Amino acid sequence: RRAVRRGIAVSERGKFRLLTRNIGAYDRDFLKTQLLACLGRDWVERKDMARRLARWLGFTRTGATIGATVKSLITSLLRNGALQRRGDEVRHA
Repeated sequence: RRAVRRGIAVSERGKFRLLTRNIGAYDRDFLKTQLLACLGRDWVERKDMARRLARWLGFTRTGATIGATVKSLITSLLRNGALQRRGDEVRHA
């Protein structure tokens, strides 16, 4: 039910399923919002962000596509000031 509220799953006749099986099918702004939500307020190493977002979205594995997408999202969020950077760590601004 939490995943349905987050917009990453849908409930059909009492059964839950992910909206997509591919991270590339999500809207980029939606992914940015979800990345910030899964981050919380703590400092987190950039290398751990792909796994954290993948689990948040309901994916069980983290592959190269998710890693590249998260790297791009982090860069974009750092540029617009939504994330702060301290060495190899980031946090919500």
